[in-house]
Amino acid sequence: MRGQYSIKSDVFSFGVLVLEIITGRRNFGSYGSDQQDYDLINATWEHWTSDKALELIDPSLGNHYPVDKVLKCIQIGLLCVQPKPADRPLMSAVNVMLTGTIRLPSLSRPAFWFQEIGASSDVNSEQNLLDPHNSTKMYQSEAPITELEPR
Repeated sequence: MRGQYSIKSDVFSFGVLVLEIITGRRNFGSYGSDQQDYDLINATWEHWTSDKALELIDPSLGNHYPVDKVLKCIQIGLLCVQPKPADRPLMSAVNVMLTGTIRLPSLSRPAFWFQEIGASSDVNSEQNLLDPHNSTKMYQSEAPITELEPR
């Protein structure tokens, strides 16, 4: 989507902003002890799929946050930055997700996701990392999502 504005590119930007706020880091920073550069989306995805998402939270927050709500925000942020624009929610749906207790859709792996070169490649663990449904956390409700679009 180079140079083109759309509703879905706006949602992508919102997702990046949510992840930046939660982590206290800007997109494209250095993560990990080995000082390799990972972009924020991939770092978040890797932590999410390995059930280590809480390790990403900005340390300046201390323990002054509800864990379930932060995890929900991380999942919503990842939903907003999905590789296919058609898979990203509309902002009206994001609003309902943030304010309600609805069941969140499944996540897709980021478009530019990569695995660390030279890492142990156990077939089972690699398969788990590539399976977007493996460790997806869901919030349930009976409330439907109505997606409104302009005429």
